Amino acid sequence: MLFRWFVGLSLYDAVWDATKFTKNRQRFIDGAVTGRLLEAVVDQARQRQLLSEQHFFVDGTLIDAWASMGSYRRKDDDDEPPKGPPDFKGKTRRADTHECKTDPDAWLYKNAAI
Repeated sequence: MLFRWFVGLSLYDAVWDATKFTKNRQRFIDGAVTGRLLEAVVDQARQRQLLSEQHFFVDGTLIDAWASMGSYRRKDDDDEPPKGPPDFKGKTRRADTHECKTDPDAWLYKNAAI
């Protein structure tokens, strides 16, 4: 219902299907519609003084990035990385014993399936 309200549809209006967007995607790109839409949104934010010239914030909570598993080695290993993919079969990698040699801020991540 919130989506219908947002796009201006009543409860009884027919909803378009995804092909309406995919068929017109190139027209939007060629006509610079998306650029004009973004400019209009930024103009509204500027008029309402929601923008700052002094600060730039990025919400990275939805950005997922993985370091290459080949760059993870034991913390006490300062040798050159081996050629080819690493062989971790039967070996445990943990954040307290392993680190990414190319990006020290990267963390090991375990996808806990529910």
